[in-house]
Amino acid sequence: MAFVFIQARPAVIDGALPYGWQVDDGAGADLRLVAQPRASGDRPTATVRVRAKAAEPIEDAAGHLLEQVAQVRPERVIANCDVWPHPVWGIGRLVQTAYLRGEKTMAHDVYLFVDGPLEIRVEVDCELVSLLAIEEQVATIVARIRTDAHGPQGGTR
Repeated sequence: MAFVFIQARPAVIDGALPYGWQVDDGAGADLRLVAQPRASGDRPTATVRVRAKAAEPIEDAAGHLLEQVAQVRPERVIANCDVWPHPVWGIGRLVQTAYLRGEKTMAHDVYLFVDGPLEIRVEVDCELVSLLAIEEQVATIVARIRTDAHGPQGGTR
């Protein structure tokens, strides 16, 4: 497995992507990754957004995210909100939601981290039946994301 440093400002992947994942250069996000299509035709995505915000504790940021889901996407069921560690940003949150798209149940997971004035969101979208098969790949991707402020191997924690 070769070392790959992929940059799409202001988010970077520090290390190799899991097998079957690639960068989607045409996306309108800070960084968007797509997986190979699953047997069902589903193509999981991981979208990274980095935003400058007033510094707030992760608990407050997670509360705002839950409120936003309830207001903007009331059709979604919030399935879980749990602690999720990151090697650079420390303790974050994983908010898992599900919703129907036609006859398919879709998963929308948000990994949320706060690094000083930055809020980092990694949003994973796929069919719910695909989630278990890609969860280790997604965990690897989330752990390898860095902001430009920290660059490869960087960090303050």
